[in-house]
Amino acid sequence: MIAEGEITDAESLKRLDDLEADMVFNCAASVKHFSAGSDIYDTNVLGVQNVLEFATRHGARMIHISTTSTAGEILLASNATADHDRDRADRLFSTAMTALLIFGLLFAALGTAFRGALVAFLCRDESLRGDVAEYCSVLVLGIPLLCYIMSLSYFARSDGSPRLSFQAVLISNLINLTMDIVLMKGFNMGLRGAALATVIGYVGGSAWISRYLASKHRQLRVVSPFGAGIAVFLKETWAICVRGFPTASSQL
Repeated sequence: MIAEGEITDAESLKRLDDLEADMVFNCAASVKHFSAGSDIYDTNVLGVQNVLEFATRHGARMIHISTTSTAGEILLASNATADHDRDRADRLFSTAMTALLIFGLLFAALGTAFRGALVAFLCRDESLRGDVAEYCSVLVLGIPLLCYIMSLSYFARSDGSPRLSFQAVLISNLINLTMDIVLMKGFNMGLRGAALATVIGYVGGSAWISRYLASKHRQLRVVSPFGAGIAVFLKETWAICVRGFPTASSQL
């Protein structure tokens, strides 16, 4: 049986009181973290309260589904926004982006400088290390772009633009697959061509997700992450790390 209801409308849930329920699963939520209106509060606070009251009337157990986005930089930025501290929210956004880009650049530099050690770590089979070295020699150069895509995609999703982040990943992969054929088959570049195709895909994905920065509707703005001093930058970077990273970061 399918019954329609709106968790932000307590009366619509009361119309479902004739149904028998011994357990209620609440999966409804507004997953963005920033909004100029009250829609987040209406859904995630008042809506949950309405569902709790529905479950209480039925003597039912309620299972509330949360989200992996309650971690890391987005949690700190959204808390700052809730406290009406827009300057700190913008600084945390910029700090997170900058820190992850620095990480990506360091990874690319160290991965290039210590390629032998990296290859030995990634591949235990010595007969395959030549292929791994050939692939990694190009791929590591694209790590900063991957960091940029994943970090900005996470903020875009939380700021009400989930399609943009999905499109960026999709475009990146489509370019990658297309360039695989062009470089590996057309130019006979082998594994280097496969790695270069991936990096070119990252370039396309980075360009697409950057549209978020041009959006007039976004709640976060780019500011200097060092505006409050290097010490504050390092402190807030550490706070982000302590809070944990979202699941999406594991793709790095």
